[in-house]
Amino acid sequence: PDDPVAVARAERARQMQALFEKEQREAHEERMRRREEKRLEKEKREAEMKEALEKSAKQMFFLGLFLLPIVWVNMIWYYWKEIKDPEASPVIKKYCRYAMYLAPVYTLVFLTWYIVFLVKRETTFRNLNIPFIDFTFETL
Repeated sequence: PDDPVAVARAERARQMQALFEKEQREAHEERMRRREEKRLEKEKREAEMKEALEKSAKQMFFLGLFLLPIVWVNMIWYYWKEIKDPEASPVIKKYCRYAMYLAPVYTLVFLTWYIVFLVKRETTFRNLNIPFIDFTFETL
């Protein structure tokens, strides 16, 4: 302990150890900061994706209300995994559930309307001035 060279070496070793620990701590803090930034970016992307999916579900539902029930069928097919997922967005589930109930009803109404016009076009709807196209083919 009385040797000045040994004391200087010990002091230099303590300084080097402190410097090494400081660099390691700073590197660890930088890694943790980057990891937290990545996590926050991922959460932000997921939130944006969830919002976009909810907006898309809402748009598809209201598009289906304008007499396009095939959009609802497509919506149900597109969001099938979301419908089955218990942790999925309740907004998407709500619009898909409405679409699942209304698509068969709308389809039934359209088919009924179509069949009635086909069957009654010659008798009941003759005075509506709707041009009916006759698709019969003559043989040559």
